[in-house]
Amino acid sequence: MDKDTLRTFIRWLDNRHTSEQEILDRKQEFLDMLAKVSSHEAKVDIKLGLRLMDEELVARFGLYRERKPK
Repeated sequence: MDKDTLRTFIRWLDNRHTSEQEILDRKQEFLDMLAKVSSHEAKVDIKLGLRLMDEELVARFGLYRERKPK
């Protein structure tokens, strides 16, 4: 993934208007791509995207739990 593509992806991921469902949908697209590509470099890029999405979902879940009244 080149720097501009990575920057654009992270900007999309960090956008507060990007819903959890959108992230999950994009994650499924990445998983589908991972199964289809054979290039090592492409697999590395896809796995990076998957890790970033997982990190964002975990962070959002943590924020949700902190904000939720007990």
